[in-house]
Amino acid sequence: ENQLPRLERAAKGRDAEALAKMAVIQKVQPVLDAGRPARAAAASVTAPDEKAALKSFDFLSMKPVLYVANVDEDDLHGQGPHAARVRQRAAEEGMRMIPVCAKIEAELAELEDADRDEMLSGLGLEQPALHALAQAAYDLLGLQSFYTAGPKEIRAWTIHAGTTAVDAAAEIHSD
Repeated sequence: ENQLPRLERAAKGRDAEALAKMAVIQKVQPVLDAGRPARAAAASVTAPDEKAALKSFDFLSMKPVLYVANVDEDDLHGQGPHAARVRQRAAEEGMRMIPVCAKIEAELAELEDADRDEMLSGLGLEQPALHALAQAAYDLLGLQSFYTAGPKEIRAWTIHAGTTAVDAAAEIHSD
C-alpha cells in the first residue's frame, strides 16, 4: 500500500518494472486483504517479469512455512483433533506439518544410544521427531548435506539440493 502511489506514477510513464510491479500488486493485494498469505497468489503470477517483481517485494508471507505441532504422549503421530487442524491448515497452504511430543523428545535427549533406541522401539517410532523435523526443514529450504572424512575429522557440509560435485568442492575449499 505504501508503494502504490509511487508505482502508479512510474507506471503512467510506461516504466516496464513499475508496470510489472503494479500487475503483481493487483494480484496479491486481494489475497492479502482476505487474510491469506501472499504465496496463495503466487500461482497467478506467471510472467517472468512479474515473478521477478513479486520476489522484489520480499513479502514475509511468501516464505515457506513448516508447521510443528506439540502433541501428547498418546498421540505421537499427530492424529488427534488439534493436530488434525494444524495438519489441515498446512495442507491448505501446501505446506507440511510435523508432530512432536516435546516431553518424549526431552527424555530421549537424556538417554544413551542403546536406551534411546529401545525407547523408540517401545513407542513404535523409527527415529526421534527432531530428526524428522530437521529433515523436513532441509527439504523445505531445498538443502542437503554431504560428508567429508579425513584422519582428523568427519565434517558435514550443507549445500543446496542439486548442487554439482564441482560446486560442492568449491564450498569445501573456499572454507
